[in-house]
Amino acid sequence: MTSSSYKDQRLAQLSQNIQENLELLKAYERKRRLSKEPREQQEWDDQIADVKKLLDKDTKEKEDLESGREAQTAASDNNLQSKSTGQVTKQDDQLHDQLREIKDEMKRGFNDLKRGQGAIYQLLTETRNQELKTVIGLIQQGDVQQDEMVQMLASVKTALSALEQNQISLNDDVREVISNASSALNSEASLQGKLELTLPIIPLLLDYKVELGMTDSIDLNQIWENTQKWWKSLVTQISRRTLQLLISEYYEEFKMKANYLTEFEEKINQSVSNLNILIKADEELTDLARLSQSFVKKLENIREKIDYPRNDFERNLELATSIATASRSAATSVARNGNPNQQIDQIRRNMPVLRKTMVQLVSWYEQISIKLSRL
Repeated sequence: MTSSSYKDQRLAQLSQNIQENLELLKAYERKRRLSKEPREQQEWDDQIADVKKLLDKDTKEKEDLESGREAQTAASDNNLQSKSTGQVTKQDDQLHDQLREIKDEMKRGFNDLKRGQGAIYQLLTETRNQELKTVIGLIQQGDVQQDEMVQMLASVKTALSALEQNQISLNDDVREVISNASSALNSEASLQGKLELTLPIIPLLLDYKVELGMTDSIDLNQIWENTQKWWKSLVTQISRRTLQLLISEYYEEFKMKANYLTEFEEKINQSVSNLNILIKADEELTDLARLSQSFVKKLENIREKIDYPRNDFERNLELATSIATASRSAATSVARNGNPNQQIDQIRRNMPVLRKTMVQLVSWYEQISIKLSRL
């Protein structure tokens, strides 16, 4: 093997070793930081020192090779040839085995956190739970941009660091959540995956201010204050965006239903025995009733509260359900060669009232959409 080909191969080996050892060092340092027992801390200190020695050795050799000073890393071509076989020292093997164990442990911690998300929510107040679900819900829908998620994750790291350094006064459940979140943060999950699993750390920090004793520390108190302001602003923005998306979605749905009602009213005034028209009316009006009900339910679950014509939605639900029932009954009567006049009369009486209500609701959707777009 030529000196040039050896150099390229060895540089690749060294780069991989350095990257792996940096990851191992980070894992050891985190475990040292979380350790409370002096003997255990000393053991981690020894492990950290070993990894740093190996890092120094590999880094120096890599720098020598890159600067063209191969002779300083080997006394002869025979030594170079020996190194090119890719053999590693016993210490290297041990550290690489430890690295694999740490990676496996990180993966287990990541999966534990994923399976035990319910435990995190149980530690939070009802208000924090609702805020958290709103934010994560929008992330899962893909309505949060990449740069926004990067900023969120940076805030998570700050909060997690504060919790890790001051968790001695917290109970075991909270400390386990913190440990698992740290593992998830250092896992190979995607940006969105990490954020979904670690974001609960933010409201956890806010809810556990007293237990952390932050009033005794100026630095920690400042972190808490900054995090509180950031979280409040984030929740407000996300809630407003969720509301805008909800209004936009139902605005389009109600406009289509309003157009259909105009057509249906014209047809029902012209014909009383068209089975297809009556069957479609049953489907469309049942769907309209569902839309009215689901919109009000979703609106009341959103943190960002707005005034809305509740009575009009309730009246819309009532009329749509009534007309759908009458249409179904009339369709059955027509299919059996019966007389649907009674049901048709009921539909004709209620349709103008329903259409008027729909016009008012569509107008409200339009006005609130414009208002929200200016915020």
